[in-house]
Amino acid sequence: MLEEAKKTRDMKLRRRLLDVAKIANGLAPNQRLSATMLVSEVHGLSPLGMGIEDETHARTLLGELVSLGLLQQFDSRRKRTDARDLDHLEYGITAAGIELLMGARPAHPMVDDERLLEEI
Repeated sequence: MLEEAKKTRDMKLRRRLLDVAKIANGLAPNQRLSATMLVSEVHGLSPLGMGIEDETHARTLLGELVSLGLLQQFDSRRKRTDARDLDHLEYGITAAGIELLMGARPAHPMVDDERLLEEI
């Protein structure tokens, strides 16, 4: 039961990450947000106990969205010696990510989408 709850939580978090990245797409000058800002915004929108657990959890969720082609990752380190952590990564939503949110692309089982409920 706990695994199912975590799976549902992560689906909702992936959706929120995409939603916030889409907003940044229209507001941020470079159409992307630092990973730290993105995670902070999503964590603030999440109910208590249902947010992003830690940096490892955040990197996993963001990495999954990049692998799905829904987010694009940018390395914003100024020096090669800077750590490759959330402070030095930026993310922008892709056209595929926007299409998913707008319903122009089929729902994906890893991202919360009310269209998935209609299929049951």
